[in-house]
Amino acid sequence: MNIEVMRTFYIINHCRDEPLPGWRHSLHAEFLRRNPTFNISEQNIVDRKNVIVRKRYLTDLQLQEVKREAGQILYQQEEFQNLPEVRAEEEIQPQQRRISRTPSSSRSEGRISDVHLPRSQHEERRERFLQLVTHYEFMNPLNRPRIPKLRNVNKARDIISSANSILQQYLNGTNDLQKAHLGVYCASALILELNGQQVYTPNPNRKNKDSDTPMWKKRLEKNIDEYRADADVLSEFLAGNNSRRVMAKTQAIARKAQIDLNNADHRQQLLNLKDLLRQKAKAKGARLRRYNKLTKRKQQNAAFENNQKQFLTSLEKQGEEQPAEIDPVRFTTYWNSIWNGRINHTQLKKEFQEKYKSRVTKLLNTLLSGGNLIKAINSWAVPVLTYSFGIVKWSVTDLDELDRLTRRLLTKFRHLHTNSSVIRLYLPRRRGGRGLLNIKNQCLNQEASLRRKLLTNRDPLITTVAREDAGYTPLSLGCELIPVDVEDVKSKLLGLQWNQKLVIHGLMGYGKSCLINEVLNDITVRKYFDNNIFWINLGKHHSDESVFETLWRLYLTASSIIQNKTTPCPDDVNKVKDLLINLFLQPRLENALIILDDACSNKVLMHFDIKCKTVITTQNRKILCQEEGIFVEVKTGFARRESLELFRKSLDLNPESKLPAIAEEIHRICKGHPMLISHIGSFLKDNAKDARNKNDIWEYMKLGEFTWAGRAP
Repeated sequence: MNIEVMRTFYIINHCRDEPLPGWRHSLHAEFLRRNPTFNISEQNIVDRKNVIVRKRYLTDLQLQEVKREAGQILYQQEEFQNLPEVRAEEEIQPQQRRISRTPSSSRSEGRISDVHLPRSQHEERRERFLQLVTHYEFMNPLNRPRIPKLRNVNKARDIISSANSILQQYLNGTNDLQKAHLGVYCASALILELNGQQVYTPNPNRKNKDSDTPMWKKRLEKNIDEYRADADVLSEFLAGNNSRRVMAKTQAIARKAQIDLNNADHRQQLLNLKDLLRQKAKAKGARLRRYNKLTKRKQQNAAFENNQKQFLTSLEKQGEEQPAEIDPVRFTTYWNSIWNGRINHTQLKKEFQEKYKSRVTKLLNTLLSGGNLIKAINSWAVPVLTYSFGIVKWSVTDLDELDRLTRRLLTKFRHLHTNSSVIRLYLPRRRGGRGLLNIKNQCLNQEASLRRKLLTNRDPLITTVAREDAGYTPLSLGCELIPVDVEDVKSKLLGLQWNQKLVIHGLMGYGKSCLINEVLNDITVRKYFDNNIFWINLGKHHSDESVFETLWRLYLTASSIIQNKTTPCPDDVNKVKDLLINLFLQPRLENALIILDDACSNKVLMHFDIKCKTVITTQNRKILCQEEGIFVEVKTGFARRESLELFRKSLDLNPESKLPAIAEEIHRICKGHPMLISHIGSFLKDNAKDARNKNDIWEYMKLGEFTWAGRAP
């Protein structure tokens, strides 16, 4: 049965694997003609053929053998159809058949036959050939229509001979391969046209076979429509509508359900049948909705992965009116109002927030997968805000509110559980997170990058503008030193692995400990370390006794957290260190953090290496010797505005009071060093009267502090 089905398929498709248009009906008709004993429907034979190919019921060798048999059958049919004509030729030209056929004579037959054509007919064919050349000359060969197989070759011999002579005249003396290809193609098209055939041009309106609606879906939709229609008819009948149309349909439904309308309880039976039909329609409709949703999800993810720009552009145009033509006058007025007026930061922030919320909502209404959704938010929604970073004044509160807005929307559309980890949401995917960009981190990092780039620029104009920027822009370029990004330190702290060290180094008085305090003020950071954070000041440890005492106190504190029984106090520092290493391997303390503040000796630091996450603040960058670690340099000093404000407070002046110009030079010479600026403030406070009335003391400080700053490490 399977072999016969495939043999019939190859016969109607001329031994091709791809089915020709109208193959379903041809397959059914040819199969019944060859096998009249079978009573099989068209859908059954088509499904059987598809299953044979898809599940490979026949091997490749069997298919090749079946295809060979089909080719022999087609050849015999063609010879049988052409047999009467051959006999007619033998009767008309008996003498020509006796001529010995040599290769040269057989080749010359085609060229001689065209001599007997009328001249007018030959010119018409030549004119048609030139029209085809003009039509296909500038068309890409890959886009030209496909040339089908020639039918009735014996009848078309004179056509082929005539086309050969026309082609020979067209290609006479040419060496151009493209012209030769074009001539052969047009000659083939001419032969097909004269033979009553035409080149195969696919219909652009016809859908692809793979995108057609599956038959089971059509049957399901048909069943749902029938169930709903029958339920509506029964509802009309039970409501008292006894019209002829309703009665006829009700009787048909009752007959199908084997319900006798003459029974006393037929109304109850019809009511139960109506409920059953509603339930069936609902169940099948749920299956149909699941399939449609799954199909839509696959299509949207495939479209996003193939062309993100096209997908996001189509998403942006949904529900939006097409922009009108730009009026040059309004365009000029709009931009003049922006550049000539002051920036309304409040209004701009509101517009940016609404646009960001709109884009995130559009993405959440799609059926993109989790990874594609986060990628789309990062690449399409977040850039709405990043364009404003460094221009619009976003406060930390505003940025936190935007992050909370994102999480609320994700929770609303069931993409984020209310109890999910916030830290994991922003961690990169390669580290087990979801990879969402943190808006607050993006803003602070971009502002720090812009500030660093502008402050390191030596252009006189940019330097002058930066010096006068006293809080006019979010970058605050009045500070000549590049601040440490708190969010960068936080991200590095949260990224610490087991037994990894974060070293924060810088000159004394630059606020290394304050920086760690500021990072730890974030409750999410403390929760990340399970609130097990131990702060140890190493600046006062200069002997083994002090180290031993601190280590033993740390052991007692950590033991109380996990309610572990303490061992007797050992008599060696190394033994205490071993106890701490084993203790911090416990599940309750494996995520703990130890902060070693003001480390100045590598020997002391080695005693506190207890194989856990560690933060070290020091003035010596090489304190780890050959060990690897993450290093952060603190260079932050006072801004010009902050230094001048401290000088005014020391002199007991109003904030609007003007200081001598030499005060700014002192700030520049000291480079905003907090310790030097504080020392100068104390000196001014002791000599406030002279400093307010005379400039000599300022000159003295300038010379003295310049010498000190030059010797500063």
